[in-house]
Amino acid sequence: MILRGILLPLLIAAYAAGTWITEETTWIGRGTDVKVKGETARSLAVCYFAAASFAHFRWFWGLRPCYGIFEIGTVLSLLAGLGGFGAALYYAFR
Repeated sequence: MILRGILLPLLIAAYAAGTWITEETTWIGRGTDVKVKGETARSLAVCYFAAASFAHFRWFWGLRPCYGIFEIGTVLSLLAGLGGFGAALYYAFR
């Protein structure tokens, strides 16, 4: 619970914060990786932060008897991840 619910989300959130600040990241793809900058990188940072919050709500609050927080947090982090990915696609291909 500590490893997956706290430490893993902290590492992912730290990477997301670095991506947000530097506005550079690597979009990992099948066979090729693409360096992205600017708004696309910031949108991917939102995706990374959503992944961190999903891991936190899933593996920390999901293992505690707080199912309301677990369910709402999981749904909100998934929606944030979809929004960030949609924005990243928009900025990458406009």
